[in-house]
Amino acid sequence: MKNKEKIVLLNIFIIIVTIVCYSPGLLNLRPSDDSIFRAGMSIMMALGLGFAFFYGNYELLRDKPLPKIERSDIMNIEQAERLLRNYFGGKYVGKSAKAADEQLQRMLKSFQRTESLIDERFDKGSLSWEKYYSVVESAQQTALQNIVSMANRMQMFDETEYQRLQHYKDDMIPDDLQEQQLQLYEKNMDTIKNGIALNEKLLLKMDTLSLELSDVKDEYKPGDALLEEIERLTEEVKLYQ
Repeated sequence: MKNKEKIVLLNIFIIIVTIVCYSPGLLNLRPSDDSIFRAGMSIMMALGLGFAFFYGNYELLRDKPLPKIERSDIMNIEQAERLLRNYFGGKYVGKSAKAADEQLQRMLKSFQRTESLIDERFDKGSLSWEKYYSVVESAQQTALQNIVSMANRMQMFDETEYQRLQHYKDDMIPDDLQEQQLQLYEKNMDTIKNGIALNEKLLLKMDTLSLELSDVKDEYKPGDALLEEIERLTEEVKLYQ
């Protein structure tokens, strides 16, 4: 149920309870009642209804922060997908959010395809299998963690505040402080964009590895240089998280 519907139902409920409690034809509660109990109930109900009105509407109207996804929560990557999609309409981070989400879908397919080819190419548990699989698995975990890290960074990006800072010289707040704030926002945006670019490089190398694993002759194994390049990129991606 959407918040607007909840607000309407809450206020209808409060109105109905108020009518039932204070209408002469119903409970007819009033502070001036001769009965101390009924007079007290009248005051308590008024306070309760007032609290329900103000607190209930406040809770439903206020913007609640999106749940932060921790890097350790990598198995629940669908949370990162949902969070990224919340930013699709953003003026400043919308394109990055869409790019990261699209990248995530391609990434999951690419790593699954590569691992499948490793299983076909080498005997499971052999030294070659262990070598290739460990490199690919490490790259996959790092790339997924990078997606989660980017999603978390987007949560820290307040588009309204960033738009205000575009015209910081027009207000009374000290310019030097606002320049620092603006630099923080721009650094965050650059880090997100760099993270997407690095993941893309890793994806390219993974697709190259898949191609070599599928095309080479039986007696040939893809060179160690490609694995080393994947390992190097994996370490580079970690620096941006």
